[in-house]
Amino acid sequence: EYEANEEEYDKKKLFDPRKFLKPGFEAITEAVEERIDVFGSANKA
Repeated sequence: EYEANEEEYDKKKLFDPRKFLKPGFEAITEAVEERIDVFGSANKA
C-alpha cells in the first residue's frame, strides 16, 4: 500500500479520482436497479 510523504501532501500532488468516477458509479447503480426491477429479481438472493 502506498503512503505519501509530507512533501507530496504539501505540494498537493496526490490525485483523488473518486470525484471523477462518481457520475459513472451512479449511472451503473441506476442501470442495475432498473434491470432488477425489469426482471423482477429484487429480494431473491
